[in-house]
Amino acid sequence: MVFDKLGEWPIEFGYPTPVSRPPWHTSLSDEEKPLFDIIYSLEMIGVIAFAISGMIAARRQNMDPVGVFTIGFVTALGGGTLRDTLCNEVPFIFRKDQVYASISFAGCWLYFLCQ
Repeated sequence: MVFDKLGEWPIEFGYPTPVSRPPWHTSLSDEEKPLFDIIYSLEMIGVIAFAISGMIAARRQNMDPVGVFTIGFVTALGGGTLRDTLCNEVPFIFRKDQVYASISFAGCWLYFLCQ
């Protein structure tokens, strides 16, 4: 794995994978970093919302709990995965230090426990 400094994109087997943060995060000024944190938080809220909406649709079809969780994951993570695949990039859920799958799982449990 070759990279110049922390936060750069190392190239391993020809695919970019982040070390800890996206490379543009290090280039943000101190005024822009809080905005990045707000956008990232809104993105996580969106993942939870899509997971819950998928679970609601699956419950309306009278699926069992495994099917409901599966549809919740596919709804929350499928769109971004498809987008990144069509753009010939590594999807976010397969990159190191990304929490999309964990947030989707938490959103599914949140809906399941609140019923």
